[in-house]
Amino acid sequence: MRRIAAATLTALAVATVVVPRGDSSPLPLARTRALEARLTYGPADRHRPYDTPREARVRTEPIALERLAAFEASADARALTAAALLAGDLGRVERTLDGAPPSAERDSDRAALFLARGRPAEALAAADRALSSRPELAQARWNRALALRELGLSRAAGEAFSQL
Repeated sequence: MRRIAAATLTALAVATVVVPRGDSSPLPLARTRALEARLTYGPADRHRPYDTPREARVRTEPIALERLAAFEASADARALTAAALLAGDLGRVERTLDGAPPSAERDSDRAALFLARGRPAEALAAADRALSSRPELAQARWNRALALRELGLSRAAGEAFSQL
């Protein structure tokens, strides 16, 4: 009996160590980022090296559909916006932002959406709206600098980046 109990306890201990636990982070991310714009959802805004795309297509990160559904069910608009944008679901991002209450964060994330769609003039306007109410919002300042760069305003973009 003791041998069976000892073997059972050993097996449980090994299973506890070997069995992978579910990802406890709110948004599992790749080691490098596919999106150059910054997002206002904290877990999506941590530093990761930018992996420059070599082709013209929009790059995405693998975000599980279950994770997107959980964010949608939680009604956390910033989390859903970040996850959907990283996953490349730009239609969902737009619908989420349209339903979110007005805020500097919403405008900054909208600037990120416009940058992903290749619409830098609209990204600049959205970033400027965000900065009009929250001039210290780093994500909006970064997205504004990206929009200026994409518009070919290199000097203004350089100044905006240096102010960050």
